[in-house]
Amino acid sequence: MYDVTGKRRVDEVLAVPCGSRRTAHAVVEQAEAEGWRNVRVVEEDTEFAWRCGVRAAVRELFPADVAKQIEQAEAFGALVYQVRERARAYDHTPDEVLGAIEIKDRALTSCVDDPAEFLAAKVRDLPNPAEGSEQAGEEVSQAAGLRSADAVHEIDFRELGRQAFVAGQPSAPALNAEVRAAIDGMPVGTGAANIMRKFSAGWHEANASSGLL
Repeated sequence: MYDVTGKRRVDEVLAVPCGSRRTAHAVVEQAEAEGWRNVRVVEEDTEFAWRCGVRAAVRELFPADVAKQIEQAEAFGALVYQVRERARAYDHTPDEVLGAIEIKDRALTSCVDDPAEFLAAKVRDLPNPAEGSEQAGEEVSQAAGLRSADAVHEIDFRELGRQAFVAGQPSAPALNAEVRAAIDGMPVGTGAANIMRKFSAGWHEANASSGLL
């Protein structure tokens, strides 16, 4: 919204999902940081409002470069849909929905081909809040038992990636149980990204060798 001189108008109106007070605050902060002035927020239950709300939540929860990848991904619309349905079902805001995804899963977002698709699947699979945290941690706990901490350094993750290709498994390291078990609980900067890079490299090497590009 610009005037005839090319400058932004003094009054700007943005739409956010109904009841999303924290998301509205994030939207206003982002707009003001981009030079918008006297921003006013209108609550609407529209597709545009939900896209604004999810975009604000993504930017609040993820680093700027990762947030940009998510917003530009082909499946961003699917992510908005899953967040909207979850938010409506449990009276949550977009930031609450995305914030319910486990931290380690959010950390894997930048390592997958379509981060929005990955997050949409995570939102879809979130447990019912009434079920508590037991179901949420069940899959990770089972995967964590596959490998001990001492054994992680002995795993050839590049070879693991090759084997995953041969077995018809996807290239995303975030979807491999052994990779997830290996990086579970790893502090940021201690090797998780390197593990995922090795797995991905091995998968793509096997793919290239197969002639199925």
